[in-house]
Amino acid sequence: MMLHNLGGMLAGMEWQAVRLAKRLLEEGLEVAFVTLRPPEEDVGFTGPIHTFPFTTTLPGLRRASWLAALAVHLPRLLRAHDLLHVHQATIGAAVAVTAAHATGRKVLVKLACSGLYGDLRVMRGQFLGPRAARRLLEADHFVALTRESKRELTAEGVAPERVSCIPNGVDAGSFRPASGEERAACSLPGPRRFAYLGRLEAYKGVHTLLDAWALLARQAPQCHLFFAGAGPERARLEARIRHLDLKDRVHLLGTVADSAALLRGCDGLLLPSESEGMSNALLEAMGTGLPVIASDIEANREVADTSCGLFVPLGDAGAIAASVLELLEKPELAVRLGSAGRARVLERFALESVATGYRRLYERLLARP
Repeated sequence: MMLHNLGGMLAGMEWQAVRLAKRLLEEGLEVAFVTLRPPEEDVGFTGPIHTFPFTTTLPGLRRASWLAALAVHLPRLLRAHDLLHVHQATIGAAVAVTAAHATGRKVLVKLACSGLYGDLRVMRGQFLGPRAARRLLEADHFVALTRESKRELTAEGVAPERVSCIPNGVDAGSFRPASGEERAACSLPGPRRFAYLGRLEAYKGVHTLLDAWALLARQAPQCHLFFAGAGPERARLEARIRHLDLKDRVHLLGTVADSAALLRGCDGLLLPSESEGMSNALLEAMGTGLPVIASDIEANREVADTSCGLFVPLGDAGAIAASVLELLEKPELAVRLGSAGRARVLERFALESVATGYRRLYERLLARP
């Protein structure tokens, strides 16, 4: 498997790759990672993790050194493996396609995101991106997380039979509903708690959440909001929290090691993103049995539906505030949505079934001449 960087803070895409790799190892497959930097902490993956010499994480040089290292060293590494599974369509993935085909190996590319900030759109906007995208599209097979991702690939000329739809998976044993004792033992402030899990990026709608909490100040002063994640918008969020006088009810937790425990202490998840691939936070909250309030975009509706979540228009702080109040005022609705979300995860997004889907796809690809 190839993933750009396993070092530093692991986000949803990285954790998804690690958990899939761990599951495939448990099922008897030989799995290794190739990455710019290895994990800085134990992520539970016991297979080999390969890095290349003479790469750097210095700004301005990181991408160039990574692409050069892939071109030079990846062909040698691939000779000891049967197939390359690339997580995310990037310029590096295009280099990997060239390396794999030069060594006679099959290569599978997974699109991590679609829509406004989708992999292909971002890639085409980069230097040499259009040329790299043409090379990327020569991969043997693609995995699309959603129907939207598949449409984007077929619009680029990829034959539908070269695209498999396999969703992200969630460990439903780790992300499970809280017991009464766990809920009572939660040390987070506030009797009612809602969480946002993800990067602190403007396109994730984080500022819309602050606006919603300002609207809730009088009607639901007991309600607390927790941001779990890091990113470039943190300083601006801190300033706006002070300006809106929300410091007692909005909390920036930074990177949270145990997101499952955080979710078990909350009453719901908020996901107001403008663009998603397939949100791990959404899946994990549903697995935990929480109701979700999500932006009304196609990627979110493919994970949840109105049986397990409330959908709001993009950028509509008033709709978010109204949805929070609805869950607070109708506890039976919150329970019904959470139970339906848990059932949906067990039926469609369990990590075990996702790993089985990948294993069967690998077998089909390797069986082809």
